[in-house]
Amino acid sequence: MKLRSALTALILAGGLLMAALPAPVAAAAPSWNWVSGDIRPGLQPGDAGQPVKILQGDLWHIGLNPGPVDGYYGPLTESAVKTFQRQQGLPVTGRLDQATFNALMRAGGWWAPTASSAAARAGRTLDMVATAYGWGDIGPWGPITYSGQPVRQGVVAVDPNVIPIGSVLWITGYDHPLLPKGGFLAYALDTGGAIKGNRIDIFIDGPQQSVLAFGIQNVKVTILGQ
Repeated sequence: MKLRSALTALILAGGLLMAALPAPVAAAAPSWNWVSGDIRPGLQPGDAGQPVKILQGDLWHIGLNPGPVDGYYGPLTESAVKTFQRQQGLPVTGRLDQATFNALMRAGGWWAPTASSAAARAGRTLDMVATAYGWGDIGPWGPITYSGQPVRQGVVAVDPNVIPIGSVLWITGYDHPLLPKGGFLAYALDTGGAIKGNRIDIFIDGPQQSVLAFGIQNVKVTILGQ
């Protein structure tokens, strides 16, 4: 009888203790949309997925080096974000907070969130023949693309009848030491007299000998949107 009473008291005490503990706090939902892949404020080191790829592509686009466009927010991407924050006079956190996100969009980020962006990125993938061009191939008109933008890493020349000028692309299947491993975001901003049909010309920021070493390669080009 005494044992039963002791057990009852212990159970009651345990119940009171559990009742006194605060309820578990639900984990905050990420502030980006993993389904559509839209980039959003809230990305930070350790995150992975399509939103990180878009962030990395944006960093390449504005002249910073986040490392391979592999969808992993690692040390190189964090370092590029910190560099951007210093350039913008923002707190150097290495995270894509709201102020950094806003500055990135002003600086030329391609994926400002819109309702239609998910549908725009559900594009087609083309099998294409790729060549490369570099600074040694720039003509007398100077380092300006057909679209009026400066020539830079990430720019490609296309046939506008196949890929509209201004399109954002995801290119894979190539092999070259000066391009990100596994794939990279590219911007269809240029054209070329020999670039007709399923041809693409990739600008490589490097020595002309390395550019020529690219040769002719078969690649896959996914049109993500405009």
